[in-house]
Amino acid sequence: MAATQPPRGPEGAGIVSVSVRVPYDLFELLQDVALAHVITGVSDGARRGKAGKALEQPSVAGVIESLIEKQREYLEQEAEVVRGRNQP
Repeated sequence: MAATQPPRGPEGAGIVSVSVRVPYDLFELLQDVALAHVITGVSDGARRGKAGKALEQPSVAGVIESLIEKQREYLEQEAEVVRGRNQP
């Protein structure tokens, strides 16, 4: 979304839960990436004297959200096909 556009969705909407079906091997890959993020965060935190990161749980949803955010610009361009048609 461009900075000048208001957020989409109902007033006050923040998070939407969805169910995603993926092959088991892809799910395992996402779990491993989530765990790697936690391990990397723990080792980085230990170097800075912060042990709090060790208590965080790995999150497949967090990995998926991160991947989507990294591709946001591309996804916004793709969505313009639909969004442009919804304009009066």
